Amino acid sequence: MAAATEADEHAFQLDRFLRYTFRLPLATAPDRLSLANLSAHLGARLAAADSADEDDLDDVFEYARMGMPDPGASAPSSSSTSSSKPNASQSDAAAALAAAAAATESHAHTLGGLHVPGLDLQTLARDGAVLVDRICPRRDEARGKLGGSIAGLMVTLGDTSCKLEEVLGGFRIESAINFASVVGTTAVFASKWMYEVVLETEGVMQIGWATMGCKFTTEEGVGDSPDSYAYDGSRVRKWNCASYEYGERWKAGDVIGVAIDLDDGTISFYRNGLDLGVAFTDVAFAAPGMAYFPSVSLSRHERVWVNLGASPFRFAVPGYAPLSQPPPPLATAQSAYLCGALKRAVPYFASGNLASPLSAASADNSATFAAIEQMVVGTRIFQSLVPLLASPYLVGSHFLPLLLYLNSRPERNLIASLVACMERVCESHELTAIAGRVMERLGHLAASTAISPRCSSGPLVIVRLANALVAQPAWRRSWLQTQSFSNSLEFLFALKHPSEEELAVLLPHVWWERAGSHLSNAGFDASAVFSAEKHASAVAELGGALGSIERAQHALLSLLLEVEPEATTSWLAELVYRNRGVSRNLKPMGLSMRSALINIFFALADIVFPDGPQSAAAAAASFPLHYFVRDDANDAHGMIVPDVDRVSGMISHLRKAVPAPDDECDADVAASLGIRSALLLDALVLLYVDGLALQAKASLIETQELRQALLDLDDKLALRLARSLGASPSRLFHAIEAAARKVSWSSLVVHTKAKSVAIFAFHHFLASLLERASPAAIAVAHNAAAAKDDEPGSGWPPPSWELAYLPALYLDAAVDAFHLLRRAIEPYPLVETGHQCLVFLQWTVAHFSDRRIHNPDLRDLLLQSLSLLLQYEEFVELLESDLFTASYLVPRLLAAYDDRFWVTVTITTMLLRIFKGTGFGSRALRKRGKRSTPRYRLPDPQANVASPLFQAAFVASYLNAPDLLSLFVNTAFNSLNWSLTELSVALDQHLALRAAGELHSSTRKLGVMFALAVNLLRVLEFTASYLPQLFAEEACGEVAPPAGLAPPEVNMMRMIEVVAVVLAQYTTGPDARLFADVQMQLERPGAEPIMPQTDMLKAVAGILVALDRPMVAAGNTRGVVDALLLSASFEVGSLEFVTDALAAAPDVDALADLTSRVTAAAGSRSQLLAGASVSRSPSGDVCTICYASLINATFEPCKHRACYGCMTRQLLNVHRCFFCNADVATVVRDGSASTPQDTEVVVLAHSASSEIL
Repeated sequence: MAAATEADEHAFQLDRFLRYTFRLPLATAPDRLSLANLSAHLGARLAAADSADEDDLDDVFEYARMGMPDPGASAPSSSSTSSSKPNASQSDAAAALAAAAAATESHAHTLGGLHVPGLDLQTLARDGAVLVDRICPRRDEARGKLGGSIAGLMVTLGDTSCKLEEVLGGFRIESAINFASVVGTTAVFASKWMYEVVLETEGVMQIGWATMGCKFTTEEGVGDSPDSYAYDGSRVRKWNCASYEYGERWKAGDVIGVAIDLDDGTISFYRNGLDLGVAFTDVAFAAPGMAYFPSVSLSRHERVWVNLGASPFRFAVPGYAPLSQPPPPLATAQSAYLCGALKRAVPYFASGNLASPLSAASADNSATFAAIEQMVVGTRIFQSLVPLLASPYLVGSHFLPLLLYLNSRPERNLIASLVACMERVCESHELTAIAGRVMERLGHLAASTAISPRCSSGPLVIVRLANALVAQPAWRRSWLQTQSFSNSLEFLFALKHPSEEELAVLLPHVWWERAGSHLSNAGFDASAVFSAEKHASAVAELGGALGSIERAQHALLSLLLEVEPEATTSWLAELVYRNRGVSRNLKPMGLSMRSALINIFFALADIVFPDGPQSAAAAAASFPLHYFVRDDANDAHGMIVPDVDRVSGMISHLRKAVPAPDDECDADVAASLGIRSALLLDALVLLYVDGLALQAKASLIETQELRQALLDLDDKLALRLARSLGASPSRLFHAIEAAARKVSWSSLVVHTKAKSVAIFAFHHFLASLLERASPAAIAVAHNAAAAKDDEPGSGWPPPSWELAYLPALYLDAAVDAFHLLRRAIEPYPLVETGHQCLVFLQWTVAHFSDRRIHNPDLRDLLLQSLSLLLQYEEFVELLESDLFTASYLVPRLLAAYDDRFWVTVTITTMLLRIFKGTGFGSRALRKRGKRSTPRYRLPDPQANVASPLFQAAFVASYLNAPDLLSLFVNTAFNSLNWSLTELSVALDQHLALRAAGELHSSTRKLGVMFALAVNLLRVLEFTASYLPQLFAEEACGEVAPPAGLAPPEVNMMRMIEVVAVVLAQYTTGPDARLFADVQMQLERPGAEPIMPQTDMLKAVAGILVALDRPMVAAGNTRGVVDALLLSASFEVGSLEFVTDALAAAPDVDALADLTSRVTAAAGSRSQLLAGASVSRSPSGDVCTICYASLINATFEPCKHRACYGCMTRQLLNVHRCFFCNADVATVVRDGSASTPQDTEVVVLAHSASSEIL
């Protein structure tokens, strides 16, 4: 009796659940619903489905639109159910259900409410969309359209012009030529129509409508012909033969609505649901040939997804119909009804309690919902729902909102219960098809949904749903089998970057440094927009929302790598391989959205470096270096992109020149780190290079725009003129307002504290890997070996295979990541990391002139990196504090000094920073002290970066590395002579181009060459000041100069020649008029001069004083005086001009003393020249090179003769005779019977330089 009562109670609970779930009328006990008669009742209910059933999902739709959780629907209470009696309408419904049950055959299924005998579910899943069309024929009752019920697109210029593929009922298009176009297969000639375009890129595209008369070429598209109309948000213009300003600038992820009203003859466009206004009026219609096709034209590599209506519109415009008909009303109503049934049933599935969805039933409870009962209920639902979900429209309009709704409920196991039910009742191919459509739709939504500070809406709920679904093994396995797995997973990591208008909504208030003083100086009360507190609050709120999305993405990638490591690693490898070459001018097809690459980078970095830099160092220590040796694209253990350049050249060459030991490959690949981890780290590097690095450059540009806007504001406020402020002061701040918002957004995307830690861990991994491949100490040992090699021209020892095979992009990424941290909006405290930072600095110092690094651009990158660091006091102190960098920085700089323009400029700049404050007329530098790190990390012009330690190292090179010093001095003279010649040519060109109005390029060249000449003069100035023994024998004392240095008289002669030329061309006299004329033309009131003459004069004065000081101290007051007077191009008045111009300089007394001595001796100049002249006798004793000195030396072994000075200068640059071009071994001065060391010139400086480098 008790068992019967319990069974009756269970039947009662089941009846109540079924009627609540399927919205069936209440009935008395004899008419109770059961699993046996459910199919008949459900079939009749589906046949009667109508639009009212969609009201049942209003809460689900509302959540899907707004992201707000539904308060939930309560089940009917037991008391109301048990006491209810059927009314008349309920009796009629019961009769209808009974009739439907009688008509149902055992071998039949229902589709769309129609009886289809012999139709199996497998056929439905495979051919669902076709069957829906066949069984439920659709009729286009809307007037004004030509074509089928399902609209399509076709390529106009051949299949190779663009890539066209069907995705989710829409079409993804990517252009492969300059301008590719697609047009619809459906045309409209009356009524109102629309379609949507989701932008995956944001470049030049024209989207609109065109007639059959529109010409489509590789240069013209929609909008470029009459009766074709288009909108281009990249250029913010509309097109109809001509272009006009219209609309807003679009961004990747925007949804563009394209609407045509052929009743009124207008075309309008919408951006993310915002009406941009009527773009075109008087559109021709109701005439022959005036049918309009949807048309899209894209420039190369631009990509969009076009939805003609086969999927639900994101922002449907009331009154406008889609070009593709949605599913029939009956199918739509059935889908809504079945999804509503799932919405009510799944909580009961999860709880296992027929009485309540909120609490679990006990084992002996009559309300226990048995698994077999759940399976039967699920089977009845999905038996009818699966065929309907073959339509992408119904997936997007009903099933996906249902999933979002379930995942928002506080009962967190609802998604798991739904997927478990689907796994039990659906065939594997059915679940695979549904999972593929759902995940692809989720990816599209994630990439095109704007971020919102509210965590309950926007991309966050989409990624959270993806996490919940992927956590279910059955769903995950099904998704991995789909062709859309790669794209849909990638899109889940994409983030739609807001436009300027959207940023103004997200960040209504802005602030910047010195904003308060700017506002008060302008007399502008802008508290509604400019507020430090409100700006910080908005940034924090937005950062919190962005962080929530990124944590969800991290959880997704972490889960996939944990449970599906092979598939996920393969996906990462395919992703980064597809994006190789993104920075090239001719980009490959199929590039990813940059935001996806960035978010994947940070998620992967957190996974592979869980403990930050410590994990990075451990990963570098166990990385299998043989991974870089494998270059077969089909090698599962090889690099993702095997054909990249290596540090020492192409891998095909390295296999012959530097073969790696084969016997270690297999063991190394199987090392503790494992090949899969090596692949992940390789993918991380490629993600940085092709994603984050490019975004960081864009962020730097935005920061520079803000700096420039602030400088412009400072200039205008400084003038304090009403006309400069304008009628509305707000105009002054508009550019700053927009730039400040962009910088704030960039700081959230790239430069948050957590992301900076991840970037530093990534950088430290690369730096540690570089150190492992070629330790800095070993590189220095290679330097010594090369310098001591007795065989001329042998150069560097061959590189180790570890360094040789290292990909060049790893080195490039290490440098870029370091400076990304340094120049961040909030700079990362690199110096405070101590040893971790020094690992990179030591390696850079040891390798920036290492010719084992085959690509000179990489060596220059390392050199430029050091040059940037020497602008900051804290980095100078760090370099000084380390024994290795303090010992080798200056010698390596001298060794790298060569005739290449960029290297000369860079090292010259570095040396000037080291010797800052030591030149003629320089001000004393402040003492180094505690510094605050400013935002935007601009170098301080007043920073004390002068380094006495490095200055002493430069002086020590006289004894420690005389060959390097000789090479350095000679290169400085050669570079200065070249720069002065180029400057003279540029002055002539400037005058020639002035009439043509093409002065921009010539003005830039003038500034560059003038600055280089001044800097080289400064280099020679501090060289003469700190190493006077290079130029004056008096400064050597009793110590003989080291072997390998040019004689002091040669260096003195070259220095005086340079000084005389500069004085003649840039002070007074006929040759100086050209400079004065050009300088006058370039003068701008209130602007810095392009060629400040005073800088050059100070450098010349410093050189003369430095040359004169040691001679005067030794008692020789005529040394420099006579040298100047013996120079044919020297004019005494030019030196007086310099002295007068620098009268206020601190060191002018020494210059004035020299000038007075030169002026006093000028009267005897003729006698001096006569005494130094050589009679032009037939004997030929005059040097035929300079015609100023006697022949007194001989080349060996060719025996040709000239003066010792000319021969010495020749050998400083090339070791060949200037008469016969023979190799020269040495030079013998007259009066020497042999070739002892004290009579030889520094031999073969050019050859020695090749050995040193």
